[in-house]
Parts: sequence; C-alpha cells; structure tokens
Amino acid sequence: MSDSHGLSSEEFREMLIALREHIEIDMDQWELWRLDTSKGEIFISISHYPEGPVSAYTNLTRLLEN
Repeated sequence: MSDSHGLSSEEFREMLIALREHIEIDMDQWELWRLDTSKGEIFISISHYPEGPVSAYTNLTRLLEN
C-alpha cells in the first residue's frame, strides 16, 4: 500500500481475518515468510507455539469480534 497513513482499522481487520483463515485452513505447524519492502526485507514467523513468554504477545482476537 503506497498510502503513508497506513492501514485503516477495517483494512487491518480484513488482513487479520484472511490470516486467520489461512492458518485454520492451510497452515500445518508454522510459516516462515520473507518479503521485500521499501524499508528492506521483512521476516514473518507464524507458529502454533510462542517464541518466548505468551505475555509478550499482543492478543488481536478482540479486533475480530463483532
């Protein structure tokens, strides 16, 4: 997205919905992704297991509730 204002709340929510669907339907144990961005490479790790204390993670579930 080229808009320097970032994603709207609804766009962020839609991204989370698509990500959760991917995890529930397609993902086995983990995903390791790499993307080139204007800020350099970004590395994304998605796992069923935390890489540290659970308290370090922001719970986004409430953003999907309606």
